[in-house]
Amino acid sequence: RLTQQAGTTVQVGGASSLTAAGAGHDLVLDQANVFSQGTAVSAGRDVKVTTGGALLLNGGQVGRDLVIQSAGAVSQSAVLSVAGQTQVTASGQQVSLAMAGNQLQGAVAVQAATLDVATQGNLQLGALSLTGTLGAKASGQISQTAAAQVTGLSTLEAGQDVAMTQSANQFSGGVKVVSARDVALTQQGALNLAGVQASGQLSVNAQGAVVHDAPVPLAKATALLA
Repeated sequence: RLTQQAGTTVQVGGASSLTAAGAGHDLVLDQANVFSQGTAVSAGRDVKVTTGGALLLNGGQVGRDLVIQSAGAVSQSAVLSVAGQTQVTASGQQVSLAMAGNQLQGAVAVQAATLDVATQGNLQLGALSLTGTLGAKASGQISQTAAAQVTGLSTLEAGQDVAMTQSANQFSGGVKVVSARDVALTQQGALNLAGVQASGQLSVNAQGAVVHDAPVPLAKATALLA
């Protein structure tokens, strides 16, 4: 287990590599640290990293959960592999974990201004609180384990199905589906469809009006409940 003493900070001008090797070992750096040229992280179990500014992830292998708290933007320069959940808190900042080679196996929960996220295989979205836009891409399906609150446009691209069906979803800026098989969307209030490309069925359940300002070509039946 690699930790840091309370009240201390780590300030590194160059690139960093932080490793807590071995099954069951954690990496916990939970002060207002500064990694000026980014850091790679690796641990047999959990990783928690806190920064006083922006955080660049130079890749990572995480055996269970990844937790990031950042006072600045969060981005990556190499792929991430996370066996458990990924949780990012970067209020008012941009979060970009959008490398196609990522393997984010657990739910991805983010509080930030904007989020761009991509993964190989299926993408599970946990609780999202975004004051800007959402971009999510997966070679498999896109689904969610908790509600999404997104002020800007939500753009979804999946190799398989899209299922964003939490009853408390608030896609205030509308939803655009770039590609998918079947698409199921649930919205608390009115929903704007900003274009849907689905090879299968579209199902929309909204508590308000459902409108679209772009074409919605579909191969199968559409079910709209409003």
